[in-house]
Amino acid sequence: MKSIVKQHGGVLIALFHYGDHRQIFVDLASLGTPFVAPVAKHAYFDWAELMKQGPEPFKTAMSLLEVEDPRVGRKLFSALRKGRAGLIYVDGNMGPDGHLVEEGAIRLEFLGKRIRVKAGIARLSIGLGLPVLPLFASTRSGTVHAEAKPLIFPPSKASLVDDTQTDAALTSIMQTLYTQLASEVQRAPEHWEFAFCFHRWLDEIEPTALPSKDGDLPAENHSLTVDAQRITEFRRDGEVFWIHVGRQRAYRLPQWARGLYAQLDSGHTTLGESLSFLQQSGGAPKQARDLLTELMRLDLLEPLSSAA
Repeated sequence: MKSIVKQHGGVLIALFHYGDHRQIFVDLASLGTPFVAPVAKHAYFDWAELMKQGPEPFKTAMSLLEVEDPRVGRKLFSALRKGRAGLIYVDGNMGPDGHLVEEGAIRLEFLGKRIRVKAGIARLSIGLGLPVLPLFASTRSGTVHAEAKPLIFPPSKASLVDDTQTDAALTSIMQTLYTQLASEVQRAPEHWEFAFCFHRWLDEIEPTALPSKDGDLPAENHSLTVDAQRITEFRRDGEVFWIHVGRQRAYRLPQWARGLYAQLDSGHTTLGESLSFLQQSGGAPKQARDLLTELMRLDLLEPLSSAA
């Protein structure tokens, strides 16, 4: 570790919420290796208590930053420039701004799915010209083993002439890291702490609703409603999506249905009125019926009892 820092002016250690990852903090501090690590609030206070009980070299080696501190970025940069190794969690997609963060998100492949992730460690690597050292820790036969993967070197910042090249470089670094995580998870999935929230990272957007192969619409005098507590509308780049909050999934609607949510949310509406609205907005009669059928099948629309 010290030779890497000496040769490259620093290093970013890529950690994952996998196995005995917390042991790495203790081991590095015990070895007197200076490092800085942004950590979540509860972990920050837990580590602070532990640091009080350790010897002086242990205390000075470990520098922790509370992630919700508004100056956390500035403090992290300062510590890295002074030669401290940076411990950064790669799969920390549940930070203070939430897993649905859009600005700066990177999309990549993970365990056969398309996901959206934060790319903080890749941005730091490129911005500061520091290599990334992926590190995994797991217990085997009662002993904690740390496994370091090959260093990941970023392209020089000067070689990235536009946003397209920068995004490609960020994606390349993050894809390498998540491919390594996928390999570990496939080997022993029970050791990955964030498996329970993996579904929240999915970036799968359903195609325009297709006709349902089974079932049909109720009578046209049935009332329709959209539950605003579970379903919300989201517009981006001229497209309209309905978001199922509970499932964390998005469904794309055709352009001629862009006003449907407001029409349903405006008050008492029957199926017949919604069909008429969609046809007036440009949808063919069969397209309108197919769309409403599919929205009901996907639990985005609720038919109520017949209107009086």
